[in-house]
Amino acid sequence: MGEISVIIHPKTLADGLANAFTVGKEKVKAVKACPHVFIAYDEPESGPAFYVYGMGRYVAGRTVVPTGTEATGAFASVSVTRENADLLQSMLRKGGTKKTDSVSVTISDEPKLITSHDEMGQPIQKYVNLIITGENGNMAELTDADPEGSSEGCWDFVDEKIKEEPEPGAERMAFVSEVIARLKDIKADGPVIDLKKTSHDRITAVAIGSTFRGVMGNVGRELYAEGGPWGDGPGKPEHLLT
Repeated sequence: MGEISVIIHPKTLADGLANAFTVGKEKVKAVKACPHVFIAYDEPESGPAFYVYGMGRYVAGRTVVPTGTEATGAFASVSVTRENADLLQSMLRKGGTKKTDSVSVTISDEPKLITSHDEMGQPIQKYVNLIITGENGNMAELTDADPEGSSEGCWDFVDEKIKEEPEPGAERMAFVSEVIARLKDIKADGPVIDLKKTSHDRITAVAIGSTFRGVMGNVGRELYAEGGPWGDGPGKPEHLLT
């Protein structure tokens, strides 16, 4: 439990939020993404950073957003809705593009009482867990969207699969093209998508540049080649490598 307040460039956090939204964007409306985006502040040996997580049915991942600040021994986290994550990333991009631009990000594990103003300019008090402040005042004042931690297992799963050692040997893997296409929109400092097998036979770890790590679900190759469980799907043996 804790509270942190860090000053960073608005674009860096905007990219992390955009990536979290992107990996959870499902093309088929019937397939629901995880409703939350998770923002955690930690201080590993590589330096203090925000870790921004998102998850859909077939792709999940986290983006590391280095803060460039000194370590303080603090840790804090907050969940926002996917919709708010998208709004925040857009708002942050408008917060400035010059190298000298900055915003203050405050995350509190426990709700923090602040004084704000309503649409008529009247002061009001409310409890919030996330405050983002720009040069013209507060840009965002949000409560934790997942106070019960219902999505916590999702983020633990991503961390577990990213860190685990691959099993010896190699096997062929297949992915839905739309899932691969989604990864091209990830903002990172390298153009290569690196893949690694995990102990789960339908989960592959993903790395893009030095900042994005994630996991994605594989297609069952044999079942796909047979046209799916009912034999009426688009799959054919000739779609796959022999």
